[in-house]
Amino acid sequence: MVGTVDGPGYYFTDGFAARQQPGVGALALLTDQGTSADAIKARAVRAVGDQGTVVSGAARAALQPAYVEHKRFLGTQLIGAMAMLGLFTTVFVVASMLVLATVLRRREIGLLRMIGASPRQVRRMILGEAALIGLLGASAGCVAGVAAAPLLRTILQRLDVTPPELSVKVTMWPLLTAAAIGVGVSVSVLGA
Repeated sequence: MVGTVDGPGYYFTDGFAARQQPGVGALALLTDQGTSADAIKARAVRAVGDQGTVVSGAARAALQPAYVEHKRFLGTQLIGAMAMLGLFTTVFVVASMLVLATVLRRREIGLLRMIGASPRQVRRMILGEAALIGLLGASAGCVAGVAAAPLLRTILQRLDVTPPELSVKVTMWPLLTAAAIGVGVSVSVLGA
């Protein structure tokens, strides 16, 4: 597709289409919202006859060049690899930091036990601190992620692995999921 027109009919002659390089290979029909796709397909089949093929729905993917699908596949793989690297880094950095912080507080924990704190109270205190630190870190990470999303989109567009209509849309469920994972990692590392 190189452009769209608004209105009925075709806006070029057969001679014009034949002179184009490599010719007009595909026409797309854009419809009003609520229009039946099956009805449009039936009318298009009648209009085209045996001069061409009408495809709709998932069959439209056959018209897409293979290199476009390959680029989108590479983009998906790149984003997946970045997400896994981020999760891997989060788990090990948070785990190392929290274990080190707990080991460095042995004296404080010993003093708490000496003045009568039960193991359950000490454990609850450490897990509460870990949950609070995890929540603060996850919140900061979510803010940083939202701020960096347009930059990431620009980088992926320069690599030419995104669809042209890609836009940044902030939704809550990924942010809440990331925050829950951050807090879960913080608590589970010390809970183990």
